[in-house]
Amino acid sequence: ELLLCPPNHFSVSYVINPRMEGNTNRAAHAHAVAQWQNLARALREHATVEIVAPQPGLPDMVFTANAGIVLGRRVILSRILHRERQGEEPHFRQWFAEHGFTVEELTADLPFEGAGDALFQRGGEPWLWAAYGFRTELNAHPVLAERLGVARVHERHARMADPHGHREAGVVEVQDRDLHLADVERPLLEIDEADVPAHVLHLDGEEVVGHLPLEHLADA
Repeated sequence: ELLLCPPNHFSVSYVINPRMEGNTNRAAHAHAVAQWQNLARALREHATVEIVAPQPGLPDMVFTANAGIVLGRRVILSRILHRERQGEEPHFRQWFAEHGFTVEELTADLPFEGAGDALFQRGGEPWLWAAYGFRTELNAHPVLAERLGVARVHERHARMADPHGHREAGVVEVQDRDLHLADVERPLLEIDEADVPAHVLHLDGEEVVGHLPLEHLADA
């Protein structure tokens, strides 16, 4: 299952990361809608797509990876750092509660931005790969591991080294024992080579409207 939010209200209305600088009120809305429709159509060929209703004044709800992190039918909601996006939290809380998820929350003083900064390894030992810096606090990692009952958070974590690479979900995907990185012309993540499970595959990446995986990604 995948959770999407239509880009009805998508725009660049404020600046909370370097990619937004110089782009306020310049979003090509019609193009974004067309891209989202193509993405949703493609995803529906491979998965069940759920929709959370977009809300006026919350243009970044389309990036649903930042709603929280899901394991089975449990979700730990995000504590979004920037006040411009904090209004998204009650809408995602309501959606998950209404759809039968057990909803858990971190304390308000512990920033954590969901699957945008944390990913489960698919298959094998249920490791949680988690990034920190800029949006998510390092202290959130052990709390996540304890709440989710995963074997461990990967010990050296992944510290965001470049603010332009603020979304770990956009640059990292872990499948089986392979770590895949995209858009690596800058050192977006600092990861000790010894921490890479198998090999690193370099890809040319392009940021797209985010989606939050709702399925059970690891065998807990």
